[in-house]
Amino acid sequence: MKFGIGELSQQARVKVPTIRYYERNSLIPLPSRTDTGHRLYEALDVCRLRFIRFARLQGLAICEIRAVLEMLAEGNSEELDIMVEFLLERETAIHELRRQLTAISGAIRSGELDEASALARLAALAQPASLSNNFAENRTNEEEAMQATTPGVRRKRAKS
Repeated sequence: MKFGIGELSQQARVKVPTIRYYERNSLIPLPSRTDTGHRLYEALDVCRLRFIRFARLQGLAICEIRAVLEMLAEGNSEELDIMVEFLLERETAIHELRRQLTAISGAIRSGELDEASALARLAALAQPASLSNNFAENRTNEEEAMQATTPGVRRKRAKS
């Protein structure tokens, strides 16, 4: 069954401009079109958008989500395993940040710590990344490139 962008928006709970943005950034495939140019989506697009929404809420970057979707489409379990390791490393870093912020909050509350000391503690968390993959590096490079260009310029529209 195929349906329009409005129905997709309702089913996936994602706004229409966001769907178009995800199309331009290759997170969802460009849909087929009617003779009058209206987009036609499939049920799989609802699942795809729900996952994208969830992943964005968890803090994944567009390029990371795109990578996962490509891995799924290709059936690439080895790359998915690498992504799992990457996410575990991120989870560990976030846990440490949370631990440090809790300690800093207590120290500020008791008057034992000023801004400079607090920032020094947080800066100590920033260590040279020794990731076994390049997802973090690609994320930075891609986000910089995306900020420098207009989103629609990099992608051609599907022909009717």
